[in-house]
Amino acid sequence: MFEQHQTYGRTYKEGELTLGLHIPLENYRMNTPTMQDTVELARAADGYGFTALWLRDVILEDPHFGDPAVGQIYDILIYATLLLSQTEKIAIGTSALVLPLRHPLRLAKEIATIEALFPERLIMGVSSGDRQADFKGLGVDHPSRGEQFREALAFLEKALYEHYPFIDSRYGKLEQATLVPKLQQKIPTMITGMAQQNMEWLGRNGDGWMYYPQGTLRQAELIQAWRDSAAAQNKTAFRPFSMPMHAGEVQRNRRKSSLFCAI
Repeated sequence: MFEQHQTYGRTYKEGELTLGLHIPLENYRMNTPTMQDTVELARAADGYGFTALWLRDVILEDPHFGDPAVGQIYDILIYATLLLSQTEKIAIGTSALVLPLRHPLRLAKEIATIEALFPERLIMGVSSGDRQADFKGLGVDHPSRGEQFREALAFLEKALYEHYPFIDSRYGKLEQATLVPKLQQKIPTMITGMAQQNMEWLGRNGDGWMYYPQGTLRQAELIQAWRDSAAAQNKTAFRPFSMPMHAGEVQRNRRKSSLFCAI
């Protein structure tokens, strides 16, 4: 499916485990990360052969969420563009763009621009989102985020990949017009979490799946269910699975660094 996509081919290899890193590249526990030396560390990760750097889509600091809840502090796509400009081979992944909080046409423009400027460097994780403060701040209904996610993803993909598509949705109407720049190939799209959908939907619509660490047996069951779902719909191409995990602790009472594992 993405045999010729340079960073996909490095990040996802059937039958192999690959390692990426989750930004911030520091130990911060419940503190706001400083983001010091992140660009230099990203360059080092690129040189050491890590496959991808992953960013989070967080708008507001929410003390009630249970973690620092600020991601890498800076906007996910603007910071992704900075890292792309300062590295050479490593993929930049979104884990994940919260589609109900972003207008899909504006997002399509941003994604298409990044892909055109940095070809085959972006891996697009998408999710329905779970941070209620961000939803409230933007005036977006949280309980219906699953339905919004499906509609936004359909709009986004039509705008990105179809020439002069007809779209009529809650997000707007598009006819007799087409997005520029036009992409040369599809961007790998990874569903993050369940996105308020079922496994059948994930298998039909995701190029890959990102989920949270589970017990060993449960994780194996979930990976098999994901791949069985895709196979049941005659999708025979390799469908990768990714998850974050903590790599170790540098100091007491410090948050552990995060790896991003893909199989």
